[in-house]
Amino acid sequence: GWAGLLLAGWGLVRGRGRLRLPAALLLGGGLLLALGAYDPLDYVFYRVVPGWALFRVPARWLEAAMLGAAILAGLGLEALLSGWRRPAIRLPHRLRLWGKIGLLVVTLALIQLSRPTSFTLALWVTTAIALIVLFWQASRGRTGAAVLLVLLIFLELYGASFSLPIQHPTAPQALRSWRTAPARIAAEDEPLCRTLSLSTTTYDPGDLAELRQIYGQQLDAWALNDLINATKAKEVLAPNLGMIFGIPSLDGFGGGVLPTRYFVQAMGLFLPPEQIVADGRLRETLRSVPDARLLSMLGVCYVITDKDFDAWVDGIYYDLAFGEALTSAQPELQITSLPLFPVSTVGLISYLQGAAQLADGEPVAELMVRFADGRTEQHVLAAGVHTAEGSDETPGVHHRRDLPAVAWRYHAAGHDTVATLRLQQQGKLQAVSLRLLRPDVTLFVRGVAFSDAASGAHASPPVSRHPWQRIHSGDVKIYRNNAVMPRAAFVPRAVLSPDDDQTLAAMQSPDFDPRATLYLAEGTGMEGAKGEVEIVDWQPESIRLRTRAADAGTLLIADAWYPGWQGRVDGDPVPVWRANLFLRAIPVPAGEHEVVMSFQSRSLRLGAMISLGAWLLWLLLMLAPRKRQR
Repeated sequence: GWAGLLLAGWGLVRGRGRLRLPAALLLGGGLLLALGAYDPLDYVFYRVVPGWALFRVPARWLEAAMLGAAILAGLGLEALLSGWRRPAIRLPHRLRLWGKIGLLVVTLALIQLSRPTSFTLALWVTTAIALIVLFWQASRGRTGAAVLLVLLIFLELYGASFSLPIQHPTAPQALRSWRTAPARIAAEDEPLCRTLSLSTTTYDPGDLAELRQIYGQQLDAWALNDLINATKAKEVLAPNLGMIFGIPSLDGFGGGVLPTRYFVQAMGLFLPPEQIVADGRLRETLRSVPDARLLSMLGVCYVITDKDFDAWVDGIYYDLAFGEALTSAQPELQITSLPLFPVSTVGLISYLQGAAQLADGEPVAELMVRFADGRTEQHVLAAGVHTAEGSDETPGVHHRRDLPAVAWRYHAAGHDTVATLRLQQQGKLQAVSLRLLRPDVTLFVRGVAFSDAASGAHASPPVSRHPWQRIHSGDVKIYRNNAVMPRAAFVPRAVLSPDDDQTLAAMQSPDFDPRATLYLAEGTGMEGAKGEVEIVDWQPESIRLRTRAADAGTLLIADAWYPGWQGRVDGDPVPVWRANLFLRAIPVPAGEHEVVMSFQSRSLRLGAMISLGAWLLWLLLMLAPRKRQR
C-alpha cells in the first residue's frame, strides 16, 4: 500500500536507531535477490556459494524485503510523531528535487502499465490526498493522525488482498470429497499400481448444476469458482492430489518415484529434449499416451485421458485416445473389447501416408469381421473414399494440441476421413481385424465404433495392440493396463551400461523389452532365469520380499534409486544398483531368499548431528554472558 511504502521511505531517510541499517539491507538485498537470473549478484552466488544452486523461486526473497520494509515503516512512524527534526540522512537540495521528480515519473509509469480502472484510480487519488493530510497532522505531534495513518495501512492491505483466496474461503469439500475417477481407481484395490494423468481441466463437470445449486447460496462467485476448479483437479488427479486419496502417481510425489535429476533425464523416453521440464511433471507436456512397454515397466496400471477431443459422428461416439499404424512391418491390427450387442455397422476414423499418388477407389486395406455364429465378411477400404491422405505436417490441417493429439484429415475434395461400413447381416461379433493390402503406404487408425441401427446402441473400444481396457467413462476416461509389470520382478538379462545417453537410446528402441533386459549404470551384468517374487511388505522406506529362482539373477524394483537405499538378502548386505536410468536393482542368488530394502540416509543423519551441535553451541553462547553478569 501507498501508506506503508511512504512510511518505509520516511523511516529510511529520517529514522534513527540501530535497526535502520539492517532493515535497509533486508529491503534492498531482498529486492535484489528476488530478481533471480536477472540479478548479477545472484549469478555470482549461484556459481560460488555452495548449495545456492539448490534454491528455487527467487521471489521468496521478498519475505526478507517485506520484513525490512515493515521495520522501516515503524521507524518512519516514530520519526513522524517526533516532528520535523533534522533527518538522519541529509541529501542535497538538488538530489532531493530530482528524487521527487523520479518518484513521480515512476508512479505515472506504473499507472500507465497497470491501466487501472476509474474506480481504482479514484481510490489512489483519495489515498494520496488522505496521506498528505495525515502526514502533515502527524508531523505536528497529533497522535490521532498517526492512528488514522496506521488504519489506512490496514485498509490498503485489506483491499489489496481482496482477490486472494484468504478473503474467499471455499467449502471443505473442495479438498475432502471424493470424485468418480479417483474412487474408481481406489476400488481396484491395487496399492502398488501407479496412475498417469494426461487429462486437462477444460471440461465442465457433469454435476456442475448440482454444485452450483448446493454451494451457490453459501459461497461467493470466487469461492464457488475455486470449488469447481478443485473438483476438476481432483477428477483428473492433477499432480500430487493422488496423495489425498492414497493413489500413487508416476509424476509428482506419493508413488515411489520422485522428480530427481535421473527421473528428469528419463523423461526423454516420452518427450523430446526441448519439452522436458525440470520439475518432472508429465501432464502438462505429454500430448499422447506414452509407449505402453515403458509404462508397464514403471508400474503404471491406469491412465486418465480427456474426452473433450473424442469424436461424435452422426450420433456415434469414437474413442480417439489411442491409435495404431498399419505398416509393411506390422500389416495387421486386431480390435479387442468387442461389444456384446448385435452389430450392423462398423465406423472407422483413419488417414493414410504415402498414398498421394493413388487414384481414388484403389484398395489400401481390408476389414475382416467374424460373427459368433461362424459367418465372416470382408470389406475393402479404398483410398480417397474411406480414408484420405494426411500427416501432422499437412498444410491447412487443424491439429488439436490438447490431449489426445487428434488431427482431423481432409481429402482434397473436402470429405473427412470417417468411413461407415454397413455389414451385410447383423449379428454378435467374435473377431474384428484390419489388414494392410499395400506395402508402400501406412494406414493410421485412430478410432473404431460399432453400432446397431435397430436399437441405436454403439460402442468404441480403444484402438491399440497393447491390452488397454477402458474401465470408466465419465467426465474423463480411465484405461487399465492389463499387461503391467510387477513393482518387483526378475529380469533375465542385465547389461552394464554406464553411459546414460546410450541407455536412453537403447530404451527408446522399438526392440527394447523391459521384461527381458535391464540396463545397469553400475554393478555387474549377468544372464539369469526368471523367478518368482512375493511381496511381504511394502512401505515408503522399507520393502520386504520373498524370492524363488533357479539361477542367480537381477531383481528390478520399479521405484526411484536414491543414495541411502540399502539391500540385504537373508541378512547379508548386497549392493543397490541404479537400473534403467533411475530405478533400483539388486543381485539375488539362486534359491529361496528373503530380500529387504531399507532407506537409511547418511546425509540425513549427518545433518541431524550438525543441527544438534549448532543448538548446543547456541545454548552455550546464550548462557555464557549470564554467568559473567552474575
